Amino acid sequence: MDSHILRRAAEAAAQGEAAVLITLVAVKGPAPREPGARMLLFANGTTEGTIGGGQLEQWAVSEALALHVEGAQTKLAAHLLMDRGVRCGGGGARLFFEDLPPD
Repeated sequence: MDSHILRRAAEAAAQGEAAVLITLVAVKGPAPREPGARMLLFANGTTEGTIGGGQLEQWAVSEALALHVEGAQTKLAAHLLMDRGVRCGGGGARLFFEDLPPD
């Protein structure tokens, strides 16, 4: 697991920075990362960590921004990315999004 991502999330919250924690929870077929990979998306658009790069991360960033705008706290992307035309190393993935408001 990406323990440095969790430390960075705690630091961001303590510094008043909003972020969304994105966790890869399942993969189908080939994928660049294994379940448990994490990435943080900060309100300023920067990221830390990776869930696999490419189209997967582009899609994840847009979903995370929507979550933040909607004001929801968590979201499970319950569909395979392949079903939406997003390839993940030839396979698909399911992601869990958690909005992390600042302290």
